[in-house]
Amino acid sequence: MSDEENNCIKVNDVFEELCRQLSSNDQVGDISQKFSTLNTNAERVKFTGDLLEKYALYPKIIHEKKDDELSVKYRQEGNDAFKRKQDHAAWMFYSKSISFATSNSECLALAYANRSAVLYEKKMYKQCLEDITNAFKNNYPKRLHEKLIQREEKARELQSSEATDKYFERPSGLKEANREIPCASAKVEIRRTKALGRHVVAKRRIKIGEMVAVERPFVSVLLKDHLRDHCYSCLTLCYSTIPCERCVYAMFCSRTCQQQAWEQHHKYECPMLATLYAMDVSKMTLAALRIALVARKHYGELDKYNGDHGGGGGVYRSQSYGEIHALEANTHLRNSSDLFPKATAAAVVRYVADKTSPSFRTEFAGADSAIFDELLMHHQQTAATNFHEINECAEDEEGRYVNTLEIGAGAYAFLSLFNHSCSPNVVRHCHGTEIIARAIKEIPAGVELLDNYG
Repeated sequence: MSDEENNCIKVNDVFEELCRQLSSNDQVGDISQKFSTLNTNAERVKFTGDLLEKYALYPKIIHEKKDDELSVKYRQEGNDAFKRKQDHAAWMFYSKSISFATSNSECLALAYANRSAVLYEKKMYKQCLEDITNAFKNNYPKRLHEKLIQREEKARELQSSEATDKYFERPSGLKEANREIPCASAKVEIRRTKALGRHVVAKRRIKIGEMVAVERPFVSVLLKDHLRDHCYSCLTLCYSTIPCERCVYAMFCSRTCQQQAWEQHHKYECPMLATLYAMDVSKMTLAALRIALVARKHYGELDKYNGDHGGGGGVYRSQSYGEIHALEANTHLRNSSDLFPKATAAAVVRYVADKTSPSFRTEFAGADSAIFDELLMHHQQTAATNFHEINECAEDEEGRYVNTLEIGAGAYAFLSLFNHSCSPNVVRHCHGTEIIARAIKEIPAGVELLDNYG
């Protein structure tokens, strides 16, 4: 982390400093009263943003750009680790070198070539060959071609002997799909009561081990600690990642994921990430940001959505934004002490977007500006009790699966309808970003399906 990032004020500290300023000016009561009268999320974000501007509390913008000098530094550190046979450390430094190198530069080509050597040693021949291909595509020096060609030939010869362990087994699907809830078993239904709100109930007896749902997220976000070794778009574990051509954070498993992410959300996020990461913006706020960016075009369609699936509604489509928007925010139950810090975080994110992202300023102007604030604040409220972590198996040094590792978070519309219990009758397992829910107890007809939120 750079000195600039270390010195950047954290988003929680912005809120704390705002509270200190209001207290020292004897304004806490007055501001709390005014804030409590606001009716919309957009109004709350604007109100808090005006206070941050008044007290000059908006953060310093961080600009971390491609830098060939830093790329060389990280590559040299990778070389040192490789000589010490510290393969994972070497791979990490080479990946950082790739992320900081400018496009089509010798620095980028050398970093790819050096990382291919680590992958060769780790017997990851397919990904080794991918790095070699990318080295040649990025003006790899002709004076070094012979050595890399020799590695390429050896990797091709050995590729057939490479272990074929899959990153994860894709779920086979539900035995009997639900016509009204396509991601769920036909044995479940959504009901609504005054006491429980919307919840999921067994229509017929469910046996232990049966799958009750297989769901993909509407959006997912990758945790900062896994930016080098997972795809920023699909969250797949990947050791031959390719970088965003503009920022030093997002890395991808393929050109397809790179292009899809750019078109859907990364063209807005790309210049924001340095500041947002330096400020330790939470995964839930980043997920809310992602939804606010991709859902803007669907916002005008919400009046067509009756929000009453379960108890008389139509088909519950978990990939529809209407289902995500309708997840319970409990705004009416939240007091100012809960909403005010969320509005502060939203105002900070909005400020960073305005100051850093030309695409955001162009496309989120006029009426769309208020829509963005509304969605960002709304989904900070839906996130805490509705979004789920995304995990994968973690290995020890001997390659044994020993634990689960959180790599990201996602918005799952149907799984979010399961209420919490400390003694649940279903359990969730991640298969990539897809989540399967299975029964861990026999569930008789008419009994509610319950999950443990952790």
